[in-house]
Amino acid sequence: MASVGVDVIETAALGRPFQLGMLYDCRKDALIPGITLWDPEKLQQSLGTRPQINTDFKVTASDSIEDKSRLLNIDGSLKLSLLGGLVSVTGAAKYLNDTKKSFRQQRLTLHYHSTCRFEELTMSHLAPENIIHQLVFDNDTATHVVTAVLYGADACFVFWEKGKRACGSCESLGFYPLDKLLSRSFKNFRRKSRMDLILETESSG
Repeated sequence: MASVGVDVIETAALGRPFQLGMLYDCRKDALIPGITLWDPEKLQQSLGTRPQINTDFKVTASDSIEDKSRLLNIDGSLKLSLLGGLVSVTGAAKYLNDTKKSFRQQRLTLHYHSTCRFEELTMSHLAPENIIHQLVFDNDTATHVVTAVLYGADACFVFWEKGKRACGSCESLGFYPLDKLLSRSFKNFRRKSRMDLILETESSG
């Protein structure tokens, strides 16, 4: 969970149903359902919305948690919560637990990332006099409120192939040439390769 201001944080959605106005407890990396600072009608007024179109993809042969977390924009705090079971692994985050089944398996991951729309609360919501349910501040349930959401999708295409016994010096150490795996995966895909699709439908900021 990356700090971007004095008390402002950004976090990946990872399948969690983030919505504007929801309360969030950063101590548990958990959303607080059923409690908000505004009435639903008030919340829908004066929302800031703009298109944010972006598409990107990366290819990696790494199977380490560190590289997978970097690929999905999962920082240290959230990564610990995922590994510790505080956050349920859904959507594209399942890729973190998708590991090699044997030392002889070669893997290649194509990560697709896209964004489409950015929504945020405005000062008409955040001004103290416009917050209707002030009693929420009297308990220690939440630490933050969701003020912006970036909508998009993440997909991890995992190609793998069980190879023969490695014979080269690099391959004997568990390294497999990326271009060779890429070529073999697509050339022999129908015959003996496999692709898993792990989809993330929303990201949050």
